[in-house]
This record gives sequence, structure tokens and C-alpha cells, in this order.
Amino acid sequence: MEKAGFVNITVKEFYIPVGIWHKDKELAEKGLWWKVSYARGNSLLGYLNYIFNVVMGWTPEETAVYAKHLRKELNNPNIHAYFKGRTVYDRKPQPGEVPEPN
Repeated sequence: MEKAGFVNITVKEFYIPVGIWHKDKELAEKGLWWKVSYARGNSLLGYLNYIFNVVMGWTPEETAVYAKHLRKELNNPNIHAYFKGRTVYDRKPQPGEVPEPN
């Protein structure tokens, strides 16, 4: 992004609990939304299909079996898993603004 001329590049890393197990109310709510978005339906399978089928060479059937097992594990309240996320944002320089060299 620097090479493209963007400025004020900001990277924020965060952790989201998988499910509603977290004691912190806000994190538990984020975990609930993650669960609604990915653990239910086909979003999880779609994500796994690319990684497991294309990158690792699994068959779609093998991936579907694994996704079913993973979904079951993600719904286990005794497993307190997180996933790490990252957000990166920046802006174009204003007219006449010169980016600081690194």
C-alpha cells in the first residue's frame, strides 16, 4: 500500500471468540455473530472448500465430512476457541501532501 502511495496505513489485530462462551458480554456477542455467520449454513464449508480442496488437495466429500465434524466441535461449549482477525485501512494523500519516506 505504501508503494501505491497511500498514507496513514493502520493495522489492527483482534481476537474473536468462536461461540458465546466468553464472560465478557461484548466478546460473547461478537462470538454469537461469528457463529451465526460461519458455523451455521454453508459459509464454513465454502471457506474450507478453497483451502482443503485447492490448496491441500482434499476431495469435496472429505472436506464436507471434516466440516461436519468441525461444526460439531465449534458448538461444544467446553471448547473455548478464538480466531485472529486483522483489519488494514489507509487513505489516499491529499493534493499536495507528500508521503513520509520510511
